This record gives sequence, C-alpha cells and structure tokens, in this order.
Amino acid sequence: MSDIWNNSIQSKDDITFKFNTALTASEANEKGVSTMVKLSNVVDMINSNNVMNIRNSITGNVGKAEELYIDDYYKEYYTPKMIIDTSFRMENFGFFKLYRFSYLLNKKFYPIGYEADLKQDTVTIKMKEI
Repeated sequence: MSDIWNNSIQSKDDITFKFNTALTASEANEKGVSTMVKLSNVVDMINSNNVMNIRNSITGNVGKAEELYIDDYYKEYYTPKMIIDTSFRMENFGFFKLYRFSYLLNKKFYPIGYEADLKQDTVTIKMKEI
C-alpha cells in the first residue's frame, strides 16, 4: 500500500542523514573545525581513504555530501510547489513517468503516491510539481 500522505517516511530528515565527508586541512582551517577523523566519515573501501567529495548522478554536481544535501533541500522547499490529485485510466498510469498538463501551463509533475480502484480500472495519483 502506498503512503500517499507521507506519514511514515520523512525525506531528508536529520535522523536519516548521519554521515559526513572529511574536510581537507584548508577547509577545516577555514571553517574552524578540528581535522580528526570521526566515526561518521564515509570511507572508500578500496583505498581506505576518507571520501572528500561525491557526485550527484542526477544533477551532475560534485561536492561534499552535506553541501549537496543542503542545496537539494533548499531547491525543493524554497519555492512553493503545486501538489495535485488526478485520476487516470489504469492503462495510462506509470509510477516512474513524468506528467505534463497543458491546462497547468505545461508544468511537469512526478507521482508521490497513488490509490488504485481495481473495480473502476482507475488510479488516483497525488503528484508534485518539479
């Protein structure tokens, strides 16, 4: 069953984000942070070095995990996004599709939850604007 109201999963909450990348000596000096290794640092298992940067495969940005997280969170919540509920025939539904509606100025939406009515062969989708 889908969690259409997002009651059980809170994306990007501080409990699930518990790892940090290591700082270089110059970054530590600049930010006033001690340079010791912490247990929460991400380690490259091949060469046992601390991971300094990661790449976001969706946006292509490279940076520290914390910086990418904050940037992504800011982009998601800085401007209000439209959330809509709409119904489709079951054969037109795809959970991994993007949807565009001409009557909503061709804004793109992605599904965040759905409810299927098998008797009527329809699906009601809760979607959020990109």
